[in-house]
Amino acid sequence: MLSPLFLIMRGKDVSIPKGTNVIAYVDGDREVAIPGSLATGTTTTSAAGIGQASQAVQTVAVSFTSTPDGADVIIDGKYAASTPSTLQLATGDHTASIEKSGFKAWQRTITVTVGSNITINATLERQ
Repeated sequence: MLSPLFLIMRGKDVSIPKGTNVIAYVDGDREVAIPGSLATGTTTTSAAGIGQASQAVQTVAVSFTSTPDGADVIIDGKYAASTPSTLQLATGDHTASIEKSGFKAWQRTITVTVGSNITINATLERQ
C-alpha cells in the first residue's frame, strides 16, 4: 500500500551539462531571448502587462571556430553554442569568449554591423 506522503516529497536538485538539449512545456506563448537565435524581433511588456512588439532587430551571421574544436562560445556572458558554430547576432557591440577546460579563455569585443561578414577563429593556448 502506498503512502500519500509521496505526493508532497520534493525531488532532488540536478546539474545539467552545457549543451544538453532540454524539452520544456509552458502554459502559453512565451518570448525567450537566446544568444545566437534566429529571432528578428523581441516582445516587451509594459507596466500594465500588455505585450507590445518592438522594432525589428537586425541580425548578422557570425561564424565561430576554434583550435581545438568543441569549445564553448560565450556571447555577452551567456553560453550560446560550441565550436564550430554560426550564430545570428544582433547588430552592435558584443563580448565574445571562447572557453574550453584545460585552456586559457579567449575573449574579444566584436562590432556587428549590417552587411558584415564575420568569422572568428580562436586558437586556444594550454594552461
